[in-house]
Amino acid sequence: MFYSYRSIDKLETGEISQEEFRAAIESRFNLTLNEDQFECFVDRVPLDEDGNVKYSEFMQQFDTRYVQCIYV
Repeated sequence: MFYSYRSIDKLETGEISQEEFRAAIESRFNLTLNEDQFECFVDRVPLDEDGNVKYSEFMQQFDTRYVQCIYV
């Protein structure tokens, strides 16, 4: 997921759109989510005030060492 994220977040803002996030998840894990499944999933993902995925906060739930190396 790290490399997918870095290729999407070229400006290094720490956020990606929900559409970009969905594409990365579906591609990485070879999934096809319908709208209801994705909505259920994204309800558990940290979002900013514009609805973008706060990627570093999302990844922190899985591995705190990962977040520390993203923006070093």
